[in-house]
Amino acid sequence: MLGVRHVTCSLHAALREGNQVYRNVRERVKAPVTLHAHPSLVRTIESLDCSFTSVSIRRSGSVVRHVMREDFYSSVLQAAESARVIDPTMSVLVVAGGGYDRDIFVARGYRQVTISNVDTRIDTSGAYAPYTWSYQNAESLSSESDSFDVVVVHAGLHHCYSPHRALAEMYRVARRAVVLVEARDSLLVRLAARLGFTDDYEVEAVVANGYVAGGVANSSVPNYVYRWTERELEKLVRALDPTGAPQLRYVYGLRLPFQRLAMHKNPAKRVVAHLSSGLVAVLQKIAPRQGNYFGAIIRKERDSTSLFPWLVGGTQGPAINRAWCEARYSR
Repeated sequence: MLGVRHVTCSLHAALREGNQVYRNVRERVKAPVTLHAHPSLVRTIESLDCSFTSVSIRRSGSVVRHVMREDFYSSVLQAAESARVIDPTMSVLVVAGGGYDRDIFVARGYRQVTISNVDTRIDTSGAYAPYTWSYQNAESLSSESDSFDVVVVHAGLHHCYSPHRALAEMYRVARRAVVLVEARDSLLVRLAARLGFTDDYEVEAVVANGYVAGGVANSSVPNYVYRWTERELEKLVRALDPTGAPQLRYVYGLRLPFQRLAMHKNPAKRVVAHLSSGLVAVLQKIAPRQGNYFGAIIRKERDSTSLFPWLVGGTQGPAINRAWCEARYSR
């Protein structure tokens, strides 16, 4: 795994590092290995290359310690744990989940996990042991409000007819926090889409599922790849909870789509993608927000000190602060 360092080298050195990133990625795709945890200490931004993911974590300026394991999904959970937003003792609901989610949470030592999806092809008798499975449409969860400590989604919101509605449902059901890992909109991603190196509709997912599933709502119709921005996410959270400023933390990453590109019959596209992957990885190190993935950790819990000044805490929840309003407005 490449060490953490700020990229302040010349273009020649940057390209040399990019080639090394590419060689590391290529070897890991050929023969994936389990990486040992590698602690590092930086200020404000922390960057790692892990499995075939490059990761940067946006902090609030303080000195922090972060331990990376396995891949980007796991690193987002690690960031939430390091911030003491979640921990393995909490109850977790995973929406649009599957075996990969189960493996990640088992590796991290979580005990109370419910994995949900709308895939009726699954043998639910023990598919996700030691965890339970539940048939759930992410856009209309049957769970009561605040019924799970944490609700998580990994690369699933863009398979919904309304990603915003699904995230609103996740927020409603979560008691402590929502954690998501989704595609991020950026200039680099839009350029890749224009050049044909990434797609706006996931046709490959339907092909990989035998033309019967893998699309929108797990149908045979390829879904649009909805890519988020921080501003869009912040506005949605403000609408869902108008009592205080959103409590958000972001993790930025780059996922090189070698598996998807391997399905293409056009060899030129595969060759160009592999040759340019090192340079893309270096660009993402220089400008982390140009990555194609990000994780968002949304803390839902708040106390009276984090309320907007026009509100006061009460036994029934936040209420309007009449004294504050009367000092500023006339009826």
